[in-house]
Formats: sequence, structure tokens, C-alpha cells
Amino acid sequence: MTNSRTYRSQSVESVELKKMLAGREGQSAVVGVDVGKEKLYMMVRWENGQTERPVVVLQPEELGVAIELLKGLAAGRKLRVAMEPSGTYGDPFRYACHKAELVVERGATVKCCGLGKSGGLYLDSIFEGYSGQYILDQL
Repeated sequence: MTNSRTYRSQSVESVELKKMLAGREGQSAVVGVDVGKEKLYMMVRWENGQTERPVVVLQPEELGVAIELLKGLAAGRKLRVAMEPSGTYGDPFRYACHKAELVVERGATVKCCGLGKSGGLYLDSIFEGYSGQYILDQL
């Protein structure tokens, strides 16, 4: 990935999973999720510190596409999904992950994909274990 496009977001519908996974067999990853009322921003960080372009997900219209992307990322690797604590805006995403058997962790309150350096720091902190698991008792 070239530096000039690192922080330019892309629609979840336009993500090419095969391209993203090329040469990353077995590498673990963290997906940081920044929650907004109408959009989610997801950013993938690989264990070697490299990141993918941020992915924009419209809520609730594209949640199914986002979950399929995450399931594809999780196949054959350790994947952690970390989300900022955000009140109820993230509930549909959390629930969709729960139904797909993807564990969502509570991350720091840093904007993960407000981009720039905070996104990388947020994902670094998740990789280093500074998160807690969301518990979904009943929805």
C-alpha cells in the first residue's frame, strides 16, 4: 500500500478480500471499529504493524457485508474485533457479530478511524491487550 492512500477510506462494498489477504496467511489481525450514528469505520492492523485502508460501513444497510468481511478475515487466523464504548449506536453491529460468533472487545475511547495517528495507537493498544470483552447476556 502506498502512503498517499493509507488513510483514504473505502466502502465496505468495494473491499477486495482476496487482495487484502494476499501474502498474509496465518497472520493475526485486529479490526478497530469507530462507531457513529449512521456509519462505522473499520480499520485492519496486521501483527507486523501494517494497516489497511479504513472501511466505511453504513448502518444498518451494510452490516451484513461487514460481517461477511470479518468472517473472511477470521478464516485461518486469530482475529480480534475491538470497538470503542459508544452507547447504543454500536448495538446493531455488536449483535450482528455475536450472531456470527465473532467476539467484540471493548477498546479505549480513542477514535480508531478518525484516522491519523490515533487510529494506529488505538490498534496498537488492542494488540498489546488493553481491551475487555463485551458480554451480551440478552438482546
